[in-house]
Amino acid sequence: MPIILTCGQKNSGYRLVHKSLIDAGLVEARQSRQEHFSPVDITSAICDAYKIDRDNPDTIEQIKPGKVWQALSGDLMLANMNGRDWGWADPNNVYLLNYWRDYDPLLKFVLVYSSPEFAIAEMLNIEPASPQLIDRNISTWQAANAELLSFYNVNKDRAILVNNATISEERGYFIDLAQERLGVELADSPMDSSGSSDNTIPELIARLLVKDNADVQALCQELDSAADMPGGTQKELLSLAYIASNQYQDLQTLLKEEVLAREQAKAQLAEHKQLAEQRQIEIEELTKKRKKQKQKQKQKNDEYQSEISLLSVGSDEQKQENELLLLQLHQVQEELEQTFQKSQEVDNSLKTLREQKETTIREQQKLKTDNEHLKKKIAKLESASNAHSTNGAELSKLTSRDAELTKENELLLLQLHQVQEELEHYFLKYQEVTKSDDPAGEKPSPESDENAAAATGAKEATVDLRQFIDGDNWYYAEHDGRWAGPGTKSTIRLPAMNKGRYELILDIVDAIAPDILRDMKVNLNGKPLKFKGGNGQFGPWASVVRLFNKKLKYPVLLTGAVSIGKVEAGKDLQLEVIFPKTISPSSRGSDDMRDLAIRLRQVKLRAR
Repeated sequence: MPIILTCGQKNSGYRLVHKSLIDAGLVEARQSRQEHFSPVDITSAICDAYKIDRDNPDTIEQIKPGKVWQALSGDLMLANMNGRDWGWADPNNVYLLNYWRDYDPLLKFVLVYSSPEFAIAEMLNIEPASPQLIDRNISTWQAANAELLSFYNVNKDRAILVNNATISEERGYFIDLAQERLGVELADSPMDSSGSSDNTIPELIARLLVKDNADVQALCQELDSAADMPGGTQKELLSLAYIASNQYQDLQTLLKEEVLAREQAKAQLAEHKQLAEQRQIEIEELTKKRKKQKQKQKQKNDEYQSEISLLSVGSDEQKQENELLLLQLHQVQEELEQTFQKSQEVDNSLKTLREQKETTIREQQKLKTDNEHLKKKIAKLESASNAHSTNGAELSKLTSRDAELTKENELLLLQLHQVQEELEHYFLKYQEVTKSDDPAGEKPSPESDENAAAATGAKEATVDLRQFIDGDNWYYAEHDGRWAGPGTKSTIRLPAMNKGRYELILDIVDAIAPDILRDMKVNLNGKPLKFKGGNGQFGPWASVVRLFNKKLKYPVLLTGAVSIGKVEAGKDLQLEVIFPKTISPSSRGSDDMRDLAIRLRQVKLRAR
């Protein structure tokens, strides 16, 4: 089912050619299903989005529309899948020939050109003539038809190039040509010529305006040489006598306007010449400044060369100093090893003393408890001694026992003070050893190392994938993020964080397929994470049926809980994203050969 796209410069008569195809059985394109856009609406919107000035011939070049326009085009194609050959005509397609060619191999092209005289005559029938308007129309004719000719020369297997003037007289041949070259099913029928206009007189005027333009005439010859249906001599000019008798006044007016335009052009030329002279003066001044800069740069280079020579002389002395420093370093290392062995012995002694101190403290506590019990017994006995004098002997014994326990407590307390003094003595020695071990100051203990590491981490970190990142398996940065690929495992190094609970947020702006996003796994330092996006969880560990029953819209924010322990605090973190597969856009008709998974914009880690 071929799709026929008719294109030509806006005054080329392309509508007549398209009407011939419609009369022969080609179906006019329907509007898209969702947005109800016609093909002309889509091409016009694309030109507006890319700020194309359709009256400026310098803007005639091929546009590369983005994905949103591809989606609209796809909706248009679906709306016209009725089994019949269809098509449309639009001059704006001169900017989108490559886009439609690459979009679908079913698209075929009817490229329509006209003589410059015809295009100017069509313009004169619509707008009042002026030298500026005529010059712009000629330039537009050149740019548009040069673009058509360039496209035709590369795509002859999918396009035909025809002159509009031959269609009315050789319509049957044109229909046969379209069927043979483009594969469209047509049936010749009588042509309705009610839409054609008589441009005889305007064409005579236009021929006088372009006959001396060598570039225009050369392009006309190239078009006629390459065309499948070139222009003929079926519409010759009227005789000069007819022109003189019927259009003398019009030509006089035109000549006066031409004289005025030339005078204006001379004035503009004089202004341009003056500007050129000023520009030449500026160029000479810039040249002089450039020469001075070169001289200064040469002088600096000579100075740098002298400094390099001096540095090379001192390199031998520096080498000897380095060898001496290396020898001293080895000596310091040996001394440090000896000091470390001594510190180990001190540590062992300190450990033994600590154990003895703890044992003494426990014994002292026990004695204090026994002493309290004895005092309570003595108090009871003393209260009962008034009534029972016979218990005096027992009270005396208890009092004697209390005195003995008191002495034992005093002895244990003295021993405890001695142990404490020994501990302080060994601790001071240990500090002296560690100071000699670390010339910069005290050597921190393992516990202080952990606390310091936990304090050096941050409470919030952000990695922007539109900037430089420390990671693997990522493509170059784009305006809104990076694609993961070509492998199925991508990594990002995150900065060190404090100990605590955090929230990890992945800002995903696109995925090559929804199931890749659904089935991907995320690990932090080797630990799997669970994420939530919208109202449901992501990942193979949670149900996402409700989320994926809806149409997935990007960007998607995935949020997961992270816990940083004492061991991980103050150390860089490793984020791993593992994908079930990658897909190349080239498998879907694109010229992008990369293997892609998801496009990630940002990774954020913040305290909860």
